[in-house]
Amino acid sequence: MLRNLLAPFPDFSVVGEAADGEFTIVLCREAKPDVLLLDISMPGMNGVDAARILSRLPVPPKIVTLSMHAEAYLAAEILKAGAHAYLTKDCEPGEIPRAIRTVMDGGTYLSSGIASPLIDGFIRNGTLPAPRTGAGEENLVSTLSPRELQVFRHLALGLSTREISEHMGISHKTVETHRSNLLKKLGLQNVTDIVRLAIREGLITP
Repeated sequence: MLRNLLAPFPDFSVVGEAADGEFTIVLCREAKPDVLLLDISMPGMNGVDAARILSRLPVPPKIVTLSMHAEAYLAAEILKAGAHAYLTKDCEPGEIPRAIRTVMDGGTYLSSGIASPLIDGFIRNGTLPAPRTGAGEENLVSTLSPRELQVFRHLALGLSTREISEHMGISHKTVETHRSNLLKKLGLQNVTDIVRLAIREGLITP
C-alpha cells in the first residue's frame, strides 16, 4: 500500500520492506535508507524500541512513524525515542510525502490531531512534561500480575486488542479481561490514563 502511495513521486525510491522490528533494523543497517516509514505496532519488537536502536545506528534514517492512535503522549514518546514524525493511519494520503520531505529538510512533522501544546513544548524544549496522576498511583503498578503488566505496556505503546492477542498468544477475550482488571487495580479510566502512568513510571521511556 505505501509502495503504491509513493510510486507517483519520482524523487522517492523504496529500497526495502520489513514485516517486523528486528528485520527493520537489519534492513536499515544494510540499505541505509534516508527515511524509514515505521509502524509503531509491529510483531515482536515494537516501533518505540526499534526507533531507539535505529537512532543510534552509524547512519540513522529519518524516522516517520505511523500509528492508529491520535495520542499526544504516545507521539511524545516516539519522538523522544528518536523519531522525526508521527502520523495517524487515518491521515490524508498526502500527509505521508509531506512528512517525508519535512524530515528530510530537518523538520518534525505531526498529524494535525497530534499537534497539541504538549507536543509543541516537547519539540521546542526537548522535554516531556510529567502528566498529572492521582496520589499513590505509582505504587499500584507493582500490584499487577506479570500478564497484566505485559498488557499494560502493550496498551501504553498503542497496540490494539488484536495485536496484543497475537503478540502474547492469548485470546481477545483474555486480553480484554486483563485490560479490565488492570484498569480497576490502577483506578484508571482509559488508555490515555494508561499512557500517562506508563510514561511517569518509565515503562515506555528511553
